[in-house]
Amino acid sequence: MQGNDLAPYAPIQQAVLFEGVLASYPTGVKSVRNWFASKAKDMPTLINTMKPNELPLKSLNDSINRRGIGTLVYTLMPVEAVPEIEHWLIRKGVSTSVEQITVITGGVPAKYGDA
Repeated sequence: MQGNDLAPYAPIQQAVLFEGVLASYPTGVKSVRNWFASKAKDMPTLINTMKPNELPLKSLNDSINRRGIGTLVYTLMPVEAVPEIEHWLIRKGVSTSVEQITVITGGVPAKYGDA
């Protein structure tokens, strides 16, 4: 019971964006679009070349594993990247689900990097 709620648990949830929050593009990349296009055929390599942001990862790990806060990680990458991101997060000690979102611009789904 929490905050006078009669439920046996508090349904606290949060969402996190993978790109820019949990991981950053490699330093020295001048054009994210060109970097992404060069690696897009090999998703494991693309995900593994991203630099982890340690503080948000530690915070996410604490939220999920110690505090029990339900967390969903979103990505703007193609749906093919979702299993690779889940595997990347598991290697960092975070076990949560990842979903792909599409940016809508002018009624037409944008390709990655166009938004």
